[in-house]
Amino acid sequence: MKTEEQATVPAENNAAEQPKKKRKFGTGIKNFFADFKKFISRGNIVDLAVAVVVGSAFTAIVNSFVADIIMPLIGLATGKTDMSELVWVLKDDIAIHWGTFLQAILHFLLIAFFIFLVLRILMNAQNGLKKLSRKERKAAREAARKAEEAAAAEPAPEPAPVETELDLLRDIRALLMANAPEAAKEKLAEVTSEEKAE
Repeated sequence: MKTEEQATVPAENNAAEQPKKKRKFGTGIKNFFADFKKFISRGNIVDLAVAVVVGSAFTAIVNSFVADIIMPLIGLATGKTDMSELVWVLKDDIAIHWGTFLQAILHFLLIAFFIFLVLRILMNAQNGLKKLSRKERKAAREAARKAEEAAAAEPAPEPAPVETELDLLRDIRALLMANAPEAAKEKLAEVTSEEKAE
């Protein structure tokens, strides 16, 4: 049941609270091209167009194979190149064209068999590529495992001795003394003696 507060709320507020529905296709000339662009750029529409084009080209190949190669061989075996001429005459005007029906059945079976062969060849090629890539991945994993084992078998290098700041400063002083002129060496010697006194 509605409370008094809900009943007094104007219809405008209720409409504002409801989620807005997405616009699929607009009305008017302004949205026509935007909607057309949205429709045509869908991935499945483009895939469908490619499938239709490739399918029509493939149909021409299959029909030529059946009509120009297989059917003449069947005609050679039966003695007739065109099976549609085979009829069974019931009366003068009535005939059953069973040769046309037989030719349509053979045409269908041959097309289905040809498509099956092509798809089987494609699937075998695809499976061969998958097996090859599996072998490559397995070989890469094996090489990585051997590299890890070799790295684990090698002794770890000894860490370098850690020098303190005082050791570093002494090394710097020794280098300066070795490269400095005589007057500087005397001054450094004085500083060193004062340092030792402390």
